[in-house]
Amino acid sequence: MRYQTFGNYLKGQIKEMTGIERFQLSRLAPVAEKSQRLRVPFLLYLHEVKSKDEIASLLGEIAFAEYEKTLSDVEDVFADANSLPIDYRRVIAGYARIFEAHKAENESKRLIAKRIAERRRGLDLSDYRICRELNINPGNFNAFFYHGNDNALSLDKVKLIYRFIEFCRERLL
Repeated sequence: MRYQTFGNYLKGQIKEMTGIERFQLSRLAPVAEKSQRLRVPFLLYLHEVKSKDEIASLLGEIAFAEYEKTLSDVEDVFADANSLPIDYRRVIAGYARIFEAHKAENESKRLIAKRIAERRRGLDLSDYRICRELNINPGNFNAFFYHGNDNALSLDKVKLIYRFIEFCRERLL
């Protein structure tokens, strides 16, 4: 799972709500002016990526008034989430769930990687053989195990490596 930024998360939410394929702020602004459900992620997105002057030129009166009321004084939407209306907190909480899931997955991968290192100690099993047998890119293997890049291998691949090493240990014992 790749790390997703808050801006990209909001962009995906807006695309999903509107059904558009091309993300154009000038076309979305009038739609967000009319729809409260779309307005919340749209204003959060603008707050994340645009300056206040750019936001003022893009939005209509209703949406800009809401922006002024809720987000104009907020520096960090995560730190000040409790002071925002419930609709804004729901969108922020949705992103937080995804972010926490990503962190939990990386922790799981690191724990399994430690077990793999422990189990491999007594085996004469090269990195090359593991990659060849399991059809894993050796560069990704090295990036994950030796350079700490948690995104280089998926959780499924790390589990596959663990099962392969267990299989090799059983055959030797």
